[in-house]
Amino acid sequence: MTPARDGRNTRAFKQRLRPSAKPVLSTGSPDGPAGRASRKAHRSEVLREGVRLIQDRETQLAALDASIFRSVEDADNGRTKPAGDVFDRLEAKYQSLAKRSK
Repeated sequence: MTPARDGRNTRAFKQRLRPSAKPVLSTGSPDGPAGRASRKAHRSEVLREGVRLIQDRETQLAALDASIFRSVEDADNGRTKPAGDVFDRLEAKYQSLAKRSK
């Protein structure tokens, strides 16, 4: 076994780690600041989390696409109201609420 350049035997460490497949808490490295903890997860955990994040993102994008499609379809079919009418109604509503709270 060849020791790593920093004097630690990383090959032996990796061999001990393989059977457990558990995350390791590292408290620094020779190349980085000492005392900073970082979580080193098993490869399969990292891949699963990456796939989950991609699936979540795809789900959100699909929901956004569906919402945009519905909005365009509503506009094409005349299911809209003039913006001025909507703003006038909202202004009246919030003025009424402001008067009640006084």
